Amino acid sequence: VASLKSNADADKQSVEIKIAKVAMLNVTLWIFAWTPFAVVCIMGVLGDQTKLTPLVSALPILFAKTSCVYNP
Repeated sequence: VASLKSNADADKQSVEIKIAKVAMLNVTLWIFAWTPFAVVCIMGVLGDQTKLTPLVSALPILFAKTSCVYNP
């Protein structure tokens, strides 16, 4: 009986580790998706605005909106 309990505990811990990995992956993907958008916004307020062409400002917005695909 003791060996069955230890196996169940190991399975439970394995599932918890998998859940933690998925959560960390979601957070990492969210940061990677929204960081370019934040940089473009900060450049628009504090930086050189001549570098912000329509394409340069549109691509980070589209990339940031894909974060809902990563974490539905």
